[in-house]
Parts: sequence; C-alpha cells; structure tokens
Amino acid sequence: MGAVQESLSILRFEEIEVDKLLVNPSNDRHGPMGSESAAIAWLFENKAREMKALAKNISETGRLFDSPLVIKDGDKFLVKDGNRRVTSLKLLINPRKSPIKYRDFFTDLNRRANIRLPNTITCQVEDSPATADEIIGLRHNGKQEGRGQLAWGTREKANHSNRISGNSDYEWPQLVEKYLTKHGYEAEANTIQRSTLDRVIKTKKRRQVLGISKTDKGELHATHGDDNLIPLLRKLVTDMSSGSLSLANTLRAADVDQYLSSLQGKGFIVAQQAQPEKHTTAQVDKPKGPKKKLDKPPERKTLIPSHVNYQFSWVSGQSKVQLVWEELQHSLRLKDHIFSIAIVLRVLLELSAKNYRDQFQLNDQNSLSKNLSQNLDVLHKNQTIDAKQRDDIRRILHDKSSICSVENLQRVVHSSSQVLSNADLITLWDCIEPLVLSSIRAVQAKKLQITST
Repeated sequence: MGAVQESLSILRFEEIEVDKLLVNPSNDRHGPMGSESAAIAWLFENKAREMKALAKNISETGRLFDSPLVIKDGDKFLVKDGNRRVTSLKLLINPRKSPIKYRDFFTDLNRRANIRLPNTITCQVEDSPATADEIIGLRHNGKQEGRGQLAWGTREKANHSNRISGNSDYEWPQLVEKYLTKHGYEAEANTIQRSTLDRVIKTKKRRQVLGISKTDKGELHATHGDDNLIPLLRKLVTDMSSGSLSLANTLRAADVDQYLSSLQGKGFIVAQQAQPEKHTTAQVDKPKGPKKKLDKPPERKTLIPSHVNYQFSWVSGQSKVQLVWEELQHSLRLKDHIFSIAIVLRVLLELSAKNYRDQFQLNDQNSLSKNLSQNLDVLHKNQTIDAKQRDDIRRILHDKSSICSVENLQRVVHSSSQVLSNADLITLWDCIEPLVLSSIRAVQAKKLQITST
C-alpha cells in the first residue's frame, strides 16, 4: 500500500502574486494572439457577457472557486487554465488595464466590491508544460472513454438544481421521465432531450391539449387516460431521437403549435372539447379501437439523413460540393467520425457559400458567417427562404455564445481542444440545412436554365 501511495504525484499549490500571473497569449480558446493584452482584448470581443458576469461574481464573493493552473515562465507564471478568472481579477484590481469600452464597468465594480480584492491567489503549479497540457485535455477535451472529465447534461444539471434548491428548470420533462419509467418505458425515458421537451410542454395550454396534468402528490396524471398518453409520449421521444423534433424546431411558438397539430392529425392527440363534459349515467362508453402501431423512423446514423432523396441535379462546378455532401450523407457515421463530420461540414458550408456567391456575382465578405448571411438575404429577397427561416438561420450564423453555431464550428477547426457532440452537430445542421439546400439548388437551376437556352 505504501508503494502505491509513493507512486502518486502530490498536487502542488502556491500563493502567487496576481501581478506575476501572465494571461496566456496562446490559450487554446483563441490560439496564438501575440501578447497578453491581445488575449484579454479577444476575451472581451468574443465573451463579453460571460466576462462581465464572472467579474461581478468575483467582486461580490472575493473568491475564485477553482485554482488556476500555471507553469513557471521566467520570473512570472504562465496561466495554462483559468485565463478568464485571472483576467477578471487583474482588471478588478487595476481597471486601467481593461479595454477602454469596459473601463467604467471595472472601475465601478472595484469601487463597490464587498471585500478587499486579494493581491495573491492560490494556483496549481506544474513544472512540466506537457503535464499541464495533459491536465487541460482531461478537463476540456471530452470524456475520452472515461479518462477525461464527463460534462453534465440536462439531467445532471437538473439533479444538482433539485438537490441544492429543491427545484429545477426541467420540472415537467422530469415528471414525464418518471411517468414513462413507472409504466415500463425506462429506455425511452432515458433518451428524452429535456430542453426540447420542456419547450413543447412548458405552457398550461399545451399540456391541456396533450392531456397532461399534475396530481396533488406532484406526479404526472394522464387527463385522457394512460392508453392515450403513453403512445403520445413515446411518439415525442421517437421524434426527438430521430431529429425530426429538435431544439431548433421549438424556437418559435408557432412551430410547436404546428407540430402538435400534425400529431393530432395522425391520431396521437385526442381531440377534446374546450370544457370536458361531466360523466353521467346516460353516457355510453365507445368501444376502443385497436391501438395504432407506431412506425419507427429510420435511425439517424449520418449527419445528413441517408434515407432522404434530395433529388439534386448536380452541375459543372459542383463536384466538390457533391463529394462532401455525399460523405456527410452516406460515408461518415455519427458514432465513429464526430470530429471528421465537423470538419467536412465546415467545408460544405464554405464551398456551397462560394459556389452561390460566384454564380450570382456577389462580393466576398471575408468571413464565412458574413458570406452565408449575404446569401441568406438574397435567397429571402428572391422568396426562396421565408422570413421565419431567415431569422432562425441568422441567429445560428451570428450567435457567438451558443454551442450550436457556425462560430463554434469554426473553433472546432482552429482549436486544439474544442469538440461538438452528435446532438450539437445535428441541431446545427437541422437549423442551417434550408440555406445550404437553397443555395445548391439555386446554382443548379440557373446553370440548367442557361444550358437549355
């Protein structure tokens, strides 16, 4: 036992002066920037909201809840992990070092700080840069078959919230999970995408349509009976698993209502009168018909669904677009090629955007998001993409904070640690698919028209 203990490394923590900590100019979050000030500027250009929230928390609590990881760098210490924390503390102590746009913000926080801001902080110190990089990889580069840190999903987050505060943001999805488990459908319950389901059933009006209520004991109750509710809930789970009901499909209330209408048309939702009639002895129960057997949708094994025939008429100049499209639809498997899919998806976006831009003589905007946005506006102007699709896609193109965004896809390519999950990639693709499809087909239509004349 003693030999085993001696073989384990003991973590070393030291109190280090804040002035001796160097914000990493080559942090994996942004890549080589050249200087500490450039790295700080990048953080506020790209993560301003998160930086302000972190600085506010530090000024109110006077604590860093996780020690930065550093290595010796001359007479200073280079921050390998914890650059946002160190940056926030540095600027709180000396607001004059902050970007001009945020100087008043940090000056105000400094003045109103509830406690004296520390001049030293406890850091984890590693002598070897390689060891520090390995630690960073285990923290931020996914689960790595269990070696790395396992990120929390919606269930873990909800469990934590329930434990510390007694409530959660996903109350109704959790009730649905318990209900399905109670009735023998634990496998389906475990695959529920809580954030998506929450958007579907969060309003009282929709729960009434679906036939869902809550008992005095806090359990889910089937208003129209278990025989009606169970097939409906299983259909919701099936659609979430297949991607036909994704978070992107629930961003607008009108889309959710349209989806529920389609379920009612397929017989999954019981049509009810506005006010349920009271049961009287004169009523005669109608005999129940045979239960409908749910058609199980094809399993989604590739990013672009392989069972869909998009009926392209590939034209000259689209050979590369065709190649990457067919790899994403038929060759690259979600369970085996997650990183390759992200790279090839970015190539598809780049090629399809350029293909459309060249064909319709648009200017290069020197940015993938801006080029895609330019194409989007033209397609909307030509009534190929409607206003709702345009607005939804525009959010994906320009939202730098969302994990499901073109900006985050760019980081996968350029960062040594950034990765996206299958669910993230599917959500991103489902949102941006109308733009890519419309761009490809517009080029094909124009070239075929030119050829025919």
